[in-house]
Amino acid sequence: MIIYLLFVTFLAKILYRFFYKSSFQLTNLKDEYINIYTKKIVKKSNLKHIAFIIDGNRRWSKENKKSYEKGYLEGSNKLKKIIFDCQDFGIKYISVYAFSTLNFKRPKNEIETFMKVFIEQLKNTLDELMKKDIHFKFIGNLRDIKEDFRKYFLSIEEKTKENNGLYLQIAFNYTSREEITNAVKNIANKIINNEIKKENISEDLIAKELYTGNVPDPDMVIRTSGEKRISNFLLWQIAFSELFFYKENWPDFGREQLINAIIGFGKRKRNFGK
Repeated sequence: MIIYLLFVTFLAKILYRFFYKSSFQLTNLKDEYINIYTKKIVKKSNLKHIAFIIDGNRRWSKENKKSYEKGYLEGSNKLKKIIFDCQDFGIKYISVYAFSTLNFKRPKNEIETFMKVFIEQLKNTLDELMKKDIHFKFIGNLRDIKEDFRKYFLSIEEKTKENNGLYLQIAFNYTSREEITNAVKNIANKIINNEIKKENISEDLIAKELYTGNVPDPDMVIRTSGEKRISNFLLWQIAFSELFFYKENWPDFGREQLINAIIGFGKRKRNFGK
């Protein structure tokens, strides 16, 4: 595959020299072949689901001497671009760690700033995402968030439920331990109510009781900002996921890094514990 990429890049340079007097652009040809190459990797490696830990928005703000609001806004815009890139490459599912339950321990003004940008960006981009056939699903403990937030999230899910261009899971007020605890409680209640027997408990049953339901487990996890930990995100689901860590803060993560991760995924041999 590397040889193929080198070949098409070399071909692009030759064509550029031939057509340099016209409006023909090398970058356009190169990007076209890189896109084709990336799509082939996605298809050949059966890459369906990417989970993102979008870390580093506040760090980006500090490093660039910008407000947290500006950092969250840049991060939100970057997420939209990455969603469209993934869709372009043939990725069917994306999970995004937007806001952890533990994030509520941050200073009140930081939380309010994040919420303001998060809701405004959802409202501003929803029509565009609808046109892209994006299906929304919010996962996490939605029972304990503000009622107007919960109603708005549910309205988005309802509005996009028939879309099938890309399935987008947004983890909000989420921790994986709480998710697993909730699944255990659901199963226990079903046993108490004689809906199932304890002998029926299996990995498949537990998986169906998680917030992610019937969505396939992530094939790969990408975390930005240089931190190399999972931070209580989809612990059950990522048991055999390939992990990729990038030093860039989330607003600086882009298409190039995404392609790099996909190429890296295509090189890895997945044994699933065998």
